[in-house]
Order: sequence, then C-alpha cells, then structure tokens
Amino acid sequence: MEIRLEHVAVTYGKGKEQDQALQDVSCAFESGKINWLCGASGAGKSTLLRYIARLIPGEGHLWFDDENMDHALPQNLHLAYVNQETDLYPNLTVFDNLAFPLKHGHYDRDEVVRQVTQMAEALSLSPCLGVLPRYLSLGQQQLVMLGKAFLREADPVLLDEPFSHLDPETRSFVFQKCLALQKVQKNTLILVSHEENEIMPYFDHFVWLERGRVLAEGNHAQYQSSFLRLQSQIGGRV
Repeated sequence: MEIRLEHVAVTYGKGKEQDQALQDVSCAFESGKINWLCGASGAGKSTLLRYIARLIPGEGHLWFDDENMDHALPQNLHLAYVNQETDLYPNLTVFDNLAFPLKHGHYDRDEVVRQVTQMAEALSLSPCLGVLPRYLSLGQQQLVMLGKAFLREADPVLLDEPFSHLDPETRSFVFQKCLALQKVQKNTLILVSHEENEIMPYFDHFVWLERGRVLAEGNHAQYQSSFLRLQSQIGGRV
C-alpha cells in the first residue's frame, strides 16, 4: 500500500521546552517497494515512523492508499514496527515466538507448523526453533523479530535501524534475508538506515529528512542527481 503524509507536524514537550520534531512534512512511500528513510541523526526519522505506526500524535494527515488514518488506533493496524530493541517473549521458544502472530489468525496447528518451519528455513533459524531467546545471538534475535513481522504478512513494514548493533557481516546477512522476504511478499518496506553503501543497490524510493523537514525524495536516479548535490551543500550525514 502507498503511505502518504500531508503537512505532518509532531511536537514534543510543552511551553518553552517544546521541540518540533517534524515540521510540515509531506511525502509518500511507494507501495510494495523498498523505501529508504535517511538523514542525519536527530532529523526526525524515528519520529516519522512512530507517527505512521500511530504510536505518537501529530498534526496533519496520514493516508494508507485512499484510507485516512488520522484517528486509527495502533492495535487496529496490520503493520509491523521493528526497531533496535528486540521484543521477544523471553519464556517462549523461537518456534512459539514466530508462531505467536499466526495463533491469532485462525490457522490450524498444521498450517502454523508449516509456515513457521518455512520462515525458519528462510532465515537460517531451523536449528534454533526449540531455543529460548536468551540463548540466541543478537543477530538471531533480530532475525526472529523480522520473521514475526513477515509471518503476519504485515503491510507496511517499518524498520527503524534494527541492524545497527550488529557487526558488518551479520548485518549484511540479516539485511539480505529481509530483502528476500520483501521480494516475496511485496510489502511496503520503510527502512531507516545510515548504511548508504549497503542499501544503495536495493532501494526504490528515498525520503531525506533534515531537521524535521523533507529536503528531497524520489527514485534511484533522482538520488544520484539531486540527493548528492544537497548532501554536499549541507554537509550532513546520510
């Protein structure tokens, strides 16, 4: 689905302590594509994702395709939001963590087993299905989080730097698994990442935030022509 924001503003604090995290943000994220949300630290990227997930209030308008989501409740949205922190059930095995979103989807036991087994194979987690989260590496925990998101067949999938704490080799492995899942399910993927070289070959659409405003957006070709020019002028980090 297409995600569209119109004149969105988000402010934290009150009175003299107010901080306007997003200012008059209007942009769109393409349906079924890999959308790269980039910008310097503190530019408002995480705030924008949390606004889309309806986790924080704000002014302006949010659309999922043609449906206005201004008053939608987060629990009613069929989206996945994964950030740097793992949020697994500590007393459930990897199998049961992966199966959790399916148990509320009216699937019978055989179908749950089939889908979880298939996802575990795709993410190289098959040997870990009977293991509790505390015995997993951080990379494996992130894979389980991604598996849960994609098993829900959530749309959109919002990824807020979930690979940032991983070493380069593990991060590349997890990222490639994520891209493979997106290619199959065709979810609208919005990814916050500072790893420019890693994401460059894969993104379809980018939105660049700077100090709570959209400085540029477009396709891969427009990134090459306009984004690099703006980056050079401002001297900001992607």
